[in-house]
Amino acid sequence: MEIIISFFGLIIAIAAVILTVIQSRNAIRPSLKITKVQNNGGNTVIEIELGRMPFCYRIRSVSTLGWMPPKILAYGVGCYDPNTPQHPVPSRKVKPAYWINADLAASASCRFWFVIAPSKQHIWLRITFFSISFPWRSSYEIPAFNQDSTIV
Repeated sequence: MEIIISFFGLIIAIAAVILTVIQSRNAIRPSLKITKVQNNGGNTVIEIELGRMPFCYRIRSVSTLGWMPPKILAYGVGCYDPNTPQHPVPSRKVKPAYWINADLAASASCRFWFVIAPSKQHIWLRITFFSISFPWRSSYEIPAFNQDSTIV
């Protein structure tokens, strides 16, 4: 009988650890808002705004999703301007590796933009984050075909 009781105690402890990890993983996601979706010569420009958090985090990767996902042609920091320096990497997945500082900066958020190749499908982005306060990564899958999508 003691073995059964200790087994149930072990199961409850494992479930508590799993629920704690899930809750902590969701706590490291920053607020995200799609601020601009526009066509630029056939390509789609998507601009997102990420909120700052009390701790530093890094954008680990950005990828397009779908049955035949389009390629990310270029990306950059700040507001999109065709004359700004771009990082041309025609790939389905890019690894910008930008660290976003904590609440030390003057602005409450920072913007990133992505130029995506033409596609007949709706565009979805997967943005993966890595936090210094949590050992695992966390991600968003967002529909990037309409503006004013806010994810908190």
